[in-house]
Amino acid sequence: MADSEHAAIYHNPAGIANHTNHFTAATYYRQVPVEGFNTLGLFGTFKLKKASIGLSVDSFGDKDYHENRIGIATAIKKDKVAMGLKFSYLNNAIAEVSSKQTILGEFGILVDLTKKINLGMRVSNITRSKLYQGQEFPTLIALGIQYKLSPAIIINGQYDYLVAKNAVFKGGLSYRFNDFLRINTGISPYIKTIHFGLEASTKPWIFQIAAASSTRVGLSSQFTIIRHVGK
Repeated sequence: MADSEHAAIYHNPAGIANHTNHFTAATYYRQVPVEGFNTLGLFGTFKLKKASIGLSVDSFGDKDYHENRIGIATAIKKDKVAMGLKFSYLNNAIAEVSSKQTILGEFGILVDLTKKINLGMRVSNITRSKLYQGQEFPTLIALGIQYKLSPAIIINGQYDYLVAKNAVFKGGLSYRFNDFLRINTGISPYIKTIHFGLEASTKPWIFQIAAASSTRVGLSSQFTIIRHVGK
């Protein structure tokens, strides 16, 4: 959660305050090798004088079951502290059975503790939203730390706490070979998942490909294209 990369609008809305210019992106995420279990998303951040604005649009599922989500986030940064807020409109539909809508809210904060250490926190579902009677979305509190071991190496650690359940630890490592190529790895011991990703940068484009292997759900993959606009 301390990381403020391009996908911050999904992981911690405070992170969009750290972006120095505008960008737009498209992503395709295949969760498991099953038809219909994939997500197509568009997102971007727009840097204003006093704040940053982020937008995201996502679609998951097929004609029988699908979820559509539209989110808007805003974040500000003062000195070493960034704060962000995001609200999403979610539509959940089962063909010929039901169609439900709700608003989801989340809050995030990032602190540049030192030049090498960043701290982050995110609280999801601050609106205590639900789609069906008795089916409330879980409230998640995530605490993260990022340590910049060197200009090329970044180490991340995070605890996810679902209210009324146990905390889960996740860890990650990022290594930048040069201005063009970076690799990312991570592990989630609780759900027995290993993550790996490659990022290639060539101004104004960034290409990212990632994969995760889990003993529970098998192999998932994601591909993202990012285009910077402006400086």
